[in-house]
Amino acid sequence: MTKNLYEINSSLKTLLICFLVVLSIGVALGILYIYLTTSMTIEGTEIRYAGDIVSDEYDPEIDVLENYPKSFTELVSHAHKHVVQFTFIFFLTALIFERNSIVSGKLKRFLMIEGFISIILTFGGFFLIRFLSRDFSYLVIFSSSLMYLTFFLMVSFCLYELFFKKSQKRSLNG
Repeated sequence: MTKNLYEINSSLKTLLICFLVVLSIGVALGILYIYLTTSMTIEGTEIRYAGDIVSDEYDPEIDVLENYPKSFTELVSHAHKHVVQFTFIFFLTALIFERNSIVSGKLKRFLMIEGFISIILTFGGFFLIRFLSRDFSYLVIFSSSLMYLTFFLMVSFCLYELFFKKSQKRSLNG
């Protein structure tokens, strides 16, 4: 017998609420870090991964870049950690979200898998910015925005159901 979130016992509800709230705080801190390092702008994202734009007057003997391009090794390390972490974040959140009774059908399925697509686009996009074109920063900003929106939508639906939706008690007479 499958149970919706609102039908589970209060101990498990409490555990899931704590998990989702603390996980959301962690994700929000990650968004704050992005803001602090990129100002959440196209230019900031480009500079973060491809480094400062070097002018024709740049002399490496005299001038110092503030932001160096990320090396391939740095990008691999960054992507490896984040892809693994976000995969677990989205897997666990989607497992909980699957039990919600508010969203169903194709929208539910889309929200459950979208994060995995955005993980690849976002963290693969850093390599594209660095080695192909700074213009891929548009892809990274779009996919990461969609990834975070999807995460917070799933969490919001789950928390709403866990906090506010009540189980209907069935009477013995029908």
